[in-house]
Amino acid sequence: MNRAVGMPELSANPRDFGLSFITVTGFSPLGHEGNNPQNSVTNTFQIIDTATYTSGKHLLKFGGDIRFVQQNAFRDVQSRGLLQFSPFLTLTNNALGDLLMGFPLLTGGARVDNAQHLRSTSYNFFVNDSFRVTRNLTLIGGLRYEYNSPPVDAFDRANIYNPATGTLVPVGTAGVPRSGFFPDRNNFAPRVGLAWTLGDAGNTVIRAGYGIYYDQSPLAPGEALYFNAPYFDFNLFFPLPGLPLTVNNPFPTFFPFALPDSALAIQRDLRTSYMQHWSASVQQQLGRSRVLEVAYVGSKGTGLLSARDINQPQPSVLPPGLPFVPRPNPRFDDITALESRASSEYNSLQVRFQQRLQCRFGFAWFLHLVQVYRRCFQLFQQRRRSKFSAGQ
Repeated sequence: MNRAVGMPELSANPRDFGLSFITVTGFSPLGHEGNNPQNSVTNTFQIIDTATYTSGKHLLKFGGDIRFVQQNAFRDVQSRGLLQFSPFLTLTNNALGDLLMGFPLLTGGARVDNAQHLRSTSYNFFVNDSFRVTRNLTLIGGLRYEYNSPPVDAFDRANIYNPATGTLVPVGTAGVPRSGFFPDRNNFAPRVGLAWTLGDAGNTVIRAGYGIYYDQSPLAPGEALYFNAPYFDFNLFFPLPGLPLTVNNPFPTFFPFALPDSALAIQRDLRTSYMQHWSASVQQQLGRSRVLEVAYVGSKGTGLLSARDINQPQPSVLPPGLPFVPRPNPRFDDITALESRASSEYNSLQVRFQQRLQCRFGFAWFLHLVQVYRRCFQLFQQRRRSKFSAGQ
């Protein structure tokens, strides 16, 4: 802990007590990394039911799945602080020397009060029909509808960056939804497939399928609600003329030159991410115990979550921020926007060869002997029990 080495704690909360993350150029870092402490408990209450109906060549399945999801957590990121010692622009021009002297180049940390109480509800319904056209051909078709309500904080203790006003606003006010983005209710997921056995011998089977699958992590975007001021207040400190930084007071309560806060924003019309999966395969039986399968498998991701800084300054050789190159919104540092704009692609050729085990003559005799031994042992046990009962 910081107190054990003569430094103050940044947080007054005992769970945040620890050793600040200390980096010394040229040496391994010390202390606790900035993502801790964290704790999260997620509860899912689920109502699910499915039914199957058979009529002629049709095998019909349909059902629904309703989930109520709640997450209670704390993520005290950077609550233990950080100290950086560097050989540049410092007292001794040596990182280790400045550490021994007790003068860091840079310090920082966050004061947090951002307990998470996320709530979301998911509604899923599906229907699927397996139609056996002929003895050798089966067609499969289905449709699934999914709706994940945008996660909200149970107490609306969250702020979000509003690009329209260039300010932080409480969720649920000024036209900003409680979740920071509007619901996406257009999540229809079709599924189709076929299985075709060629020839009367049935040694060759062709399979193909295509489907759309939506992201089933409804709480993920809601994490962005909890890392804006005043619930999450990260500050950097650096030495000033007449006001040096020391290890005795690395997180001063008074600092005359406060840097702009960072901020988080969420795309207002954030879409639910989804994947398209498709495959086609040929399976060939070789002899009595071998199978060879060659398949093409592909997928494409659309609307995947991504993040970018929407407050980047114009390109320049000078460092960003005043008084050098101002950012579009000088009241903030980085403004990270969570968006559904990323994509992915996957294509593969897959080959599988399977050799099934066979019972040869010797192995069959071995199994027979095992069975005989087992039967003899059972008879011996029965005889022992009979004698014991007669003796009594």
